[in-house]
Amino acid sequence: MSQACKVQCRFGSACARLDCWFEHPLGHSPEGIDSIPCRFGARCHRPDCRFSHPAEHDPSEVLPPDCRLGAACCRVGCPFKHPAAPTVARDAASEKRICVWFQKGHCRNGSQCMFQHVQQERDANVLVVRNLPKSEDPLLLESEILAYFKSFGYVSRIQAKTDLDNRCRGFAFVIFADACCAADALACNHPHWDIRRKTELPMYIEGTVKMSRKAALPERVQGEARLPFVAADRVLLVGEGDFSFAATALTLGFLGTAHCCASSKEPPRDAKHLVQLAKDGLRCLTDIDATRLAEASLTGAFDVVVFNFPHTGEPNVEANQALLKGFLGSATTSLRGDGRIAVTLKQTWPYTEWELEACGASVGLRVVDAYPFPAQVLIERGYTHTTTDNIPHKVEHLHSARTVEFVRA
Repeated sequence: MSQACKVQCRFGSACARLDCWFEHPLGHSPEGIDSIPCRFGARCHRPDCRFSHPAEHDPSEVLPPDCRLGAACCRVGCPFKHPAAPTVARDAASEKRICVWFQKGHCRNGSQCMFQHVQQERDANVLVVRNLPKSEDPLLLESEILAYFKSFGYVSRIQAKTDLDNRCRGFAFVIFADACCAADALACNHPHWDIRRKTELPMYIEGTVKMSRKAALPERVQGEARLPFVAADRVLLVGEGDFSFAATALTLGFLGTAHCCASSKEPPRDAKHLVQLAKDGLRCLTDIDATRLAEASLTGAFDVVVFNFPHTGEPNVEANQALLKGFLGSATTSLRGDGRIAVTLKQTWPYTEWELEACGASVGLRVVDAYPFPAQVLIERGYTHTTTDNIPHKVEHLHSARTVEFVRA
């Protein structure tokens, strides 16, 4: 206690403690502290302040100091003064746009931001652009798409879908910051592109949740799994991909080499099957469009024309139905009078929505047989399922695929 009394109080004459142990200046009295001027003066807003203030000082009428964060302050119950939200004059363009930084959760402009702080639904902001040239550089294509759509509003991102060879797959996604801008862009027709809202595509069913590929159980296919041809048939295979199906069928003895032909639209990434088939004497062709077989350099008519797992690479039903109709109509030009056309599809969503039988009926064909695809036997002999975009995927429900045979009605 005696040691503390020899130490000067750090508050000096301003000390208000009656039981303070430390030493104070001469004449110090805690009861007379009201004679010491308050360092905040007239700006003091503490009603219990014991220091002296200017005459006519009313703490209830004193405005608190400005908050250093200003309009950006988000503290609940902050005792400091904040500026009133200004009325910002927005032009017609900003009225239709929302703040992208607010969507991300950190707009530093606060109430002074020129744009609307509204969280929009993501799907309403996304447009799908189709009918794009597949041979064009994706970066140049994205620049061209941006140059067209930026006049409608702020474009958050553009993504042109590509394969492993960095080739455009024919469609791209345009993501706007605001659904109103997406609606304005959708209202203007482009002379070459097919522009639609993401939710308007056939793969998105209104009022329902899009079915997952894993959740969609395959339909049960009755019958014995087999191939649609035997060694004595003249067979034309289209859409072969890596030619592993032709190589496996030849190994199993179901495909002859004398009058058969295997074709694909593009050269395969791995030419090992193509080289082996050429050594075995099977005619193999590339750059053959399945929808224009009449223009291909094919000799003679065939007993069976086969197209396994057709797909355009676009995620919509209409484009794939157009592919099926084009192939089925074109295949009749390379078919004998009593010949058959065989198409194999998985029995899961979205393939079940392509309505294969209806596509055949629209070009004058009728179904004569349907049976399971022998996937297990083919895979054990070296068959590999190749996708249209050449991107490795986990292959599901291949064992439940179905082959449908058509003949002329």
